[in-house]
Amino acid sequence: MKRNIFIILAFFLTLYGSSGSSRGNNAEPLQYYPLFILSGQSNMQLLDIGYFLPIIEETFGPGTIAVKDTLSGQSITNWYDKYDLLAGDGDGDPVGWFYYLLKRKIFSAIGNKNIRDVFFIWMQGETDGLYPNRYSEVYEENLIGLIKLIESDLRHKFNSEIKFNFVIGRINEFGRKFPNKVAQWDAIREAQVRVAENYPNGTWVNTDDLGTIDNGLHFDDVGYRLLGERFARAAISLIDP
Repeated sequence: MKRNIFIILAFFLTLYGSSGSSRGNNAEPLQYYPLFILSGQSNMQLLDIGYFLPIIEETFGPGTIAVKDTLSGQSITNWYDKYDLLAGDGDGDPVGWFYYLLKRKIFSAIGNKNIRDVFFIWMQGETDGLYPNRYSEVYEENLIGLIKLIESDLRHKFNSEIKFNFVIGRINEFGRKFPNKVAQWDAIREAQVRVAENYPNGTWVNTDDLGTIDNGLHFDDVGYRLLGERFARAAISLIDP
């Protein structure tokens, strides 16, 4: 009788063990969702994401995670402030208050989804180009710090092997109409290009030829449409072949 029980147990262990192994071998691969983070000041705020997403979805298909969070008329120091220019409180924390809001929005949008391809799209710098010289002098360091911070937070929270990319919209020539602001305005533009070109996972888009309204700082509707398309195509160009 005992021998029969052992035979029956061995049969079921073989059956279910084999079945479990089969399920493991044939398990569907994880589905990864591309993540696009759009941030910056007013020219990003006024950009209709509908000018950007259709081109992205032609490449990635449906299911794209897109997060857009902006802060009009503000310095990069609200996102990342390496030298404590904004608060002046000397607390040694370079992370700006608006970054925490952006981070919370990003994490909420991702939820339980798996991410791998990440694209940070940045359109900001006009305010820093008009602020006192010190803001333009440290803009490059703040921009690099912000990019590295986003990448680090996403790797730590979601996937240590994400493919992180970034696209910078270089500010147009608006500030060059003010003789006493030309040097610092150009410093911002040059810093944006350097950052994009010094990293293989970065690129930048030109905005000088986009149509503008009122005083030349903000783009017209056609300009924003072109900007959205340029951001999308620039991001796609960074995908590993």
